[in-house]
Amino acid sequence: MVVVVVVACRFVSSSMSGSGVVRFVWQGFVVVKSLFGLLSWSKWALRTSQPSLKGDVESVASKNSKELTGLLEQISGSDELKKEYEELEEKKARAEEKAALIYQKKKTIGAEKKLKKAQKEEAEKHLKLLDELKALKREHSLWQLCNIENDIEKASEDVDAEKSNSKDVMEKLEKFEHEARDS
Repeated sequence: MVVVVVVACRFVSSSMSGSGVVRFVWQGFVVVKSLFGLLSWSKWALRTSQPSLKGDVESVASKNSKELTGLLEQISGSDELKKEYEELEEKKARAEEKAALIYQKKKTIGAEKKLKKAQKEEAEKHLKLLDELKALKREHSLWQLCNIENDIEKASEDVDAEKSNSKDVMEKLEKFEHEARDS
């Protein structure tokens, strides 16, 4: 099937100057000879191709939408690019899938970081509490030692007092014994 682009050619005039140069005027514009030739050819092509175009127009009109789409793709050349388009579409899908995986991985890593941070804080809190416990145990042991030392001093004072008391009692006993022997 041949598609012909037709340019309507109205009001084309030509004039010759005194030097023999031909000017073509189309809708008020001066055009070059090659463009005028193209315009003239398009008029001729339109006149001679009308009967064959009628059959082509009827064949196009009888096509369904899918066939028309295929025809337009063929004319525009997009059917040649279809394979490349499908490859790029597939590449896009893979890239989107990869991006989704990367996002999920990033999200997982963020959650793991959050968990590790919480565990670290918990471990630091535990170590701090252990240090406090050790300090309290040490303080308690020192307090117990202080109490034992106070008890020892008191017991020592009591022993000294008892010794002094027993010495006084012994002296009195000796005095009584001495008096008892003397009397």
